[in-house]
Amino acid sequence: CEKEMKLAVHRRDKVCQLCGLSEGLQVDHYISRRNMSTYFEINNLTLLCSRCHVNKSFGFQDFSKQVDDLVMQREGARVCEELRKKSRTIKKWNPDELLIMAESYKKLWH
Repeated sequence: CEKEMKLAVHRRDKVCQLCGLSEGLQVDHYISRRNMSTYFEINNLTLLCSRCHVNKSFGFQDFSKQVDDLVMQREGARVCEELRKKSRTIKKWNPDELLIMAESYKKLWH
């Protein structure tokens, strides 16, 4: 499921969403990946180059704010609020849910 999720983000975003580079791309979680309740949410993911990803992760030059603004613009306030609410809950993904999500990722952005 994780592989399909990352491929879907690459197909959707194509380049670093902050600087436009097309090399060294990594998938970033808008809401921390430590929170498993939003880990597999495609709306919670953004493609960043390794430099922007490190800068965002360590809080340099307001990169976190830029990603927040980007996700808010792309997904809208309602989706971002739903992600924040989900992030406050405990979620244990079962294998059937992960298979369903993996199939939906395969269909996205073809």
